[in-house]
Amino acid sequence: MKPKLSVEARHDDAGVVFSFRKKNINGLLGFRVEQANNQEVLWDLNLNYYNESSLVYGRIPSHFKTFNGATGEAKQTIPAGNERPKIFPPNCRFRLTVIAQCDEALAATAKPFYFSFSSDMDGNISKLIPE
Repeated sequence: MKPKLSVEARHDDAGVVFSFRKKNINGLLGFRVEQANNQEVLWDLNLNYYNESSLVYGRIPSHFKTFNGATGEAKQTIPAGNERPKIFPPNCRFRLTVIAQCDEALAATAKPFYFSFSSDMDGNISKLIPE
C-alpha cells in the first residue's frame, strides 16, 4: 500500500494553517519550509510522529497523540530558541518538505514529500503543488 500525502494551506484567524490528508502514513516526522530562490529555511520542525490533521505556521505542536496512542511533542530546530519564524515574504516561491513515517514490505521507513507554493504581493499563499 503506497503512502500518500496531500497538503492544503489557508489563512484564518490563527494564521496560515497547513491541513494534511494522509493515507497509509503512521505519523509525520518532519516539516520544513524554505524559500526556493535562496534555500533559506524559514521553519523546521521535528514532529515526532505528529498525527493531527493540521498545523499552524509558527506554532510548535505539543501534547498531541501519535499513531500508537502515545503523547508527543514537536521540537523546533529553525529558528533557534523557539523564536517565531519569519512571515512569508511577498512575491516569493517556497518549498515545503514533509517527512512521513510509513510501513514498507519489510520495515518502517521515512518518506519525504515535496510541495511548492508562492506568495503574492500581499503575502497570501497559493495552492500547494506536489513536486
